[in-house]
Order: sequence, then structure tokens, then C-alpha cells
Amino acid sequence: MPQLRRLLALPIAAVATLVLAGSVLAVPPVRTVDQVDVTFMLPEPLCGFPLVQHVTGTFHRTEFLDADGQPVRILESGSNFRITITNPANGVSITTVQAVVGHVTLNEDGSGTLALTGLQGHLKNPDGGFIREDIGRMVLFFPVEGPPTLVSEAGQFAGGPFPDLCDLLS
Repeated sequence: MPQLRRLLALPIAAVATLVLAGSVLAVPPVRTVDQVDVTFMLPEPLCGFPLVQHVTGTFHRTEFLDADGQPVRILESGSNFRITITNPANGVSITTVQAVVGHVTLNEDGSGTLALTGLQGHLKNPDGGFIREDIGRMVLFFPVEGPPTLVSEAGQFAGGPFPDLCDLLS
């Protein structure tokens, strides 16, 4: 019986050594949390008049690294994200919340895929009724050169808030 225990102890010790060595050699993900409070002008052609966008919230980012410490996947999300778009000429503004998670996969050739899941934004009338909302899963492919392409879309997508937003802010 003591010999059997010794025989079993050897493989168990070898597996434990491999597991411990693997965890020591693994590169842990890099996590950051940032408070966002930024205001900027949107490109004028969106509505034909200037718009100011104010974004607030908490931004969470986790980078998953390969054995060389290079990012291969990124997970981004926000909490308490509020986006306010204002027409500075008349002071009219619209505020929306955003609860979206971005899943980024980076390819060795420099291309990447972005999957957005969740509420990407909604637009409501002043009385509270919904005009448009973008919610669900959208996957985009970003080639090394050229514009991104839409791979798939599942959910309710209205193509963003424009032009309805322009009408509400004019």
C-alpha cells in the first residue's frame, strides 16, 4: 500500500507542478477603470448646424494578453453612461443612456472584429415616447486598410438617431 501511494503521489505532484508553473507563466489581463466627463463639438454636417456632445460615466477596459504580453482581445464597457447632445444656438438638448459592451478581437495581420452588445442608444420625444433605439448585437470587421464592414446585426437597429435628432434639436 505505501508503494501505491508513492506511485500515485508522483503523477499528482507532476500535475500540480505543471498547473502552478502555468499560472506563474500566464500573463494576467490588464484592467483599467476611468471616469469620463468630456464635451466636444460634433461634425457640423450631421444636422447642418453645430452640435455639442457631453459624455459622462465610468469606462471599464480589460485587455487579454498573449504569452508575449501583446493584446489579443479587449473587453470594454461603461456604467452610468449618459450622452447629451445640445444645439448651442437654441439651448435644446437630448440626453440618452448607453449600456453597451464592446468585444474586440485583434488579429495578427492588424485587422480586428468589434462586437457591440446591449443598448447603444435611444432617442425619445419630449413626452417620453420612443422615436428610435439601437439595441442588440452588431458585429463589425475592421480590415487593415479601408472602412469597416458590417458582419451581422441582431436586435432592433434604427440606424442611429439622425435625422430625427436634428429635427428635435432644431
